Amino acid sequence: MGEHIRILCVDDEQNVLKSLERFFIDDNYEILCAASGEEGLEIMQKAAPVQIVISDYRMPGMNGVEFLKEVCSRWPDTVRLVLSGYADTSAVVSAINEGQIYKFIPKPWDENELRVAISNSIDRYFLYKKNLQLIGELKRLKDMLDGLPAAVLCIDPDGLIVFINQKGNELFQKEGGLIPGTSNRYALPAEIQPGIDEAAKDKPEISGAVLINNRRFGFKASSLLFPDERRGTILLFEREGRVA
Repeated sequence: MGEHIRILCVDDEQNVLKSLERFFIDDNYEILCAASGEEGLEIMQKAAPVQIVISDYRMPGMNGVEFLKEVCSRWPDTVRLVLSGYADTSAVVSAINEGQIYKFIPKPWDENELRVAISNSIDRYFLYKKNLQLIGELKRLKDMLDGLPAAVLCIDPDGLIVFINQKGNELFQKEGGLIPGTSNRYALPAEIQPGIDEAAKDKPEISGAVLINNRRFGFKASSLLFPDERRGTILLFEREGRVA
């Protein structure tokens, strides 16, 4: 992953903080501790990036929900967990809704459950970062491709349509339009599926022709590398005779 993992533990009870430090002693994480939400925010400011925050719910002054709500606002990529012995349904709902926590772990914690939660939190953190990168790349791609006279579609490695430019929307409008997140196998003509599959395998550019709205279009399917190193497909459609 290439990024040093920092975990911030926030609890007003020193014995809990020491227990968490001992729990992570054999892991290659940097463990930061704070005795209050206010101190936790100061550490977040100085030590960023902090990938994971584990916070108690009931603390004097700024409680866990208030603290995590502020973390969510200022560092939205940080994965937030609540660790608390305060078993109150309304508290859990409040933490989820306001602090947008990933997981609520009861005290005393189960070591296996906590270890799995931390592992999943790390995966979630890096997935969030990749998604942000992908969104930024797709926005730049959209700005560039909306100006093209050809219809352009991008299909992710899972076969979902993740981008369609303005000409693409116009082309497929009579068939109900294409919605990002739709499987290409349901939304696009069957004749071009082999080209999509081959392009995703990083094969040479595939070209052919297909009927759309009773008009004949030439198409090209090329490999598209995504941030997670998997390959999807970029499709280009033009009226036949105009695709080189």
